[in-house]
Amino acid sequence: MIKHKTRVPQVLLPVGQVLPLVKDTISPVFRARATNKSALESSIVPQQSFNQRISSTPNNEISVVVIREGDYAEDIDFEDTNTPSSCSVYANECFSYLHDLDIRWSLKPNFLAQQISVTPKHRAYTVDFLVNLHSQLCSLYTLPLELETLYCAVGIFDRFLSVRMCSVENLHLVALASFLIASKFEESFYPAVEHMLRFAPSTIRKTEVLKMEAVILDALHFKLGSPTPFRFLRRYAKAARADQTVGMLARFLCEYSLTCYSLVSNYTSSLIAAACISHALRIANKPAWTATLQRYSGHEHHDIVKCMQDMRVLVRRAPLLKTQAVYRKYAQSKYLKISVRACTSI
Repeated sequence: MIKHKTRVPQVLLPVGQVLPLVKDTISPVFRARATNKSALESSIVPQQSFNQRISSTPNNEISVVVIREGDYAEDIDFEDTNTPSSCSVYANECFSYLHDLDIRWSLKPNFLAQQISVTPKHRAYTVDFLVNLHSQLCSLYTLPLELETLYCAVGIFDRFLSVRMCSVENLHLVALASFLIASKFEESFYPAVEHMLRFAPSTIRKTEVLKMEAVILDALHFKLGSPTPFRFLRRYAKAARADQTVGMLARFLCEYSLTCYSLVSNYTSSLIAAACISHALRIANKPAWTATLQRYSGHEHHDIVKCMQDMRVLVRRAPLLKTQAVYRKYAQSKYLKISVRACTSI
């Protein structure tokens, strides 16, 4: 009989040993492991893990949550040790690499400034179109498309606009080609161009989409693996032990951020995801930041407060804007009508 080595439990790690990834992109932050604790100790998160100082303010300002030195973070991958598909042994290294990519491939601030005619408002309308396209294609097929496909499409669209000039008339064409590329990158079975054209302006032809696909791939040098906020959000939701309500709140905020030019052009994907999960926890009356979140995000809470403040201003305006795709999507019963709650409670 072959005896398999059991993995050493790695649940508790003092926060003081964690270096924020945002400040040190090559720091081996996720390689530091605590291996000197028993299995019983490793299965328990001490009471002081959530020992935080939260100052309340009368005008509902976002307060900074301070994680004290010596607080312990939970190993969120320990429960998945015996699940091969979760790759729990390599998860920390994988996300450390994604953090590096996130910083290396982040968009330049105000990247639309080089465009002559394309404005943030044009971008918002086009991203709104992509959200509708994704929803309509999901209802068209037996197996819905991955949500990651939408994020990847918007990422490709933005990165193309940051390196090539584009006219307002061609924005939908670029968006369709970006969605096609993202579908091929993320999906096992990507949608046919003919199906995509059902929901696009009638002036766009299949040959134009295929030609634009080649132009985009050439402009981006076939580099399509830029990490999206949703990829980080799933990791942070796991670190936060998010329930259905918190998870849906974070999903709405993260998807809504796609339409907000001021967010995607000024903050990295990991920072946006961290702000989304913290807002979701606040709305659900739970601790807005924990030692575990600090460890796995690489961000201290004061790092994300500015992003949270900007996000709150934008989300409160969501019901009043013409770009309603994300808001209406999450106002449906199957999404717990979470957009209504988020916009009134954030």
